[in-house]
Amino acid sequence: MMRIRRRHPLSSKDLDRIQKDLSSVLPPEKTNRILVEPLEEAAGDEYDLILSEQEPVAFTVGGVFFPTLKGFLRIEIEERHLTVDSGAVPYLVNGADIMAPGVVAWDPELEKGDLCVVTEERHNKPLSVAGMLVEAAEIDPDSKGKVAKNIHHVGDPLWNAEVD
Repeated sequence: MMRIRRRHPLSSKDLDRIQKDLSSVLPPEKTNRILVEPLEEAAGDEYDLILSEQEPVAFTVGGVFFPTLKGFLRIEIEERHLTVDSGAVPYLVNGADIMAPGVVAWDPELEKGDLCVVTEERHNKPLSVAGMLVEAAEIDPDSKGKVAKNIHHVGDPLWNAEVD
């Protein structure tokens, strides 16, 4: 479980920066559904976080804010996604990376190094935030190998972050 060490209300200057980060990956109307007042910035064990209504909805990866899985639960996921078959789910929620044979759909705009949300095909629920290891055009479900590196998944310390 991740402990939140420090937190404070988000300044309007910081909110502008975070909205800019999130709007580079999601449409503004979805960003606004993730960032619901009251907003706080917090320092966790590993990440800087944005808390919305006492819930971690964004975290820093490489100095840039990206939605957490709880942030993605607030919106319909259409952008920046990899979709996996149900056979991959038990592995992903234990922290495994995303392998090509389990991928059934993806955003064709994804590039190597991009962050994405990994969803399961049946309910389109977010399971993981991952970093792309290949370009979308290189994804071949009939091949072997890793497609993306798992960064944050259901059940990890960030998912279970305790906000007092």
